[in-house]
Amino acid sequence: MAPSASRARPALRDLPLLPLLYLQGRRVRRMVPTLPEPAGPRAGTAGDPHHPAPLRLLLLGDSAALGLGAPSQDDALLGHLVRTLAPHTPLRYQLIARSGATTAGTRRHLAARTWTPADAADVVVTSLGLNDVTRGRAPEAIVSDLEDIVTLLAAHTGVRRVILSGLPPIGRFPALPQPLRGYLGRQAAAADRAMAQWAISRTASRASSTGAPAAEHLPRPMDHHPAGTGGPLRALMAPDGFHPGPRIYQAWGETVAARVRAIHGAHAAG
Repeated sequence: MAPSASRARPALRDLPLLPLLYLQGRRVRRMVPTLPEPAGPRAGTAGDPHHPAPLRLLLLGDSAALGLGAPSQDDALLGHLVRTLAPHTPLRYQLIARSGATTAGTRRHLAARTWTPADAADVVVTSLGLNDVTRGRAPEAIVSDLEDIVTLLAAHTGVRRVILSGLPPIGRFPALPQPLRGYLGRQAAAADRAMAQWAISRTASRASSTGAPAAEHLPRPMDHHPAGTGGPLRALMAPDGFHPGPRIYQAWGETVAARVRAIHGAHAAG
């Protein structure tokens, strides 16, 4: 892909704002506090340790996958996934996440990784794409990287299903001033639509005929879930106004876990 094609194209109405957007972006990067990475194990088992075929789950992605904004991994996305799934199926889980990760950076990281049999996965859940949006990358570049990521995961983990977490509503993030907030919100919505359409078309055109892993897009809950009720979005987010807070991680984890259970149950029945 040519370098120019990897950049998002601003709408005509946004062109006069570009100098201000650039200055606001630089200021936000300086002012938003750096959150500590939550402590806790990033790999392990849950449920019956003697089960011959546990569900193998890999969580892959960026600082939200890593759990920034939660006090511990137990309160982060991984912890809620494990806690919600373990009563229903034995688990072997792993987290591969880096703060600031983009789809391109994750693709390079996976390509250079030394893989082992312990990395085998039945389901991969991703949190990727938002850092690409804040860096001005085009939706086409993001989905191209996602295609490569799924190919790498299939080759090294044997994954059967990849669940793409939808992008959060960055256009409502309290850490961002206007007009930057609105601009990034529009760019994120366009990237999210592209990710969803890519997952549909990829699964329809390839998975059924080649055995390649199916991909699906799952909207990310923020404040329309029981765990996220009781206040505005600002009250549900981390103190930096950019990352999820524990209640959002709970809503997100429970939503993804419900989908994983449905997939795993259908596979076991088949």
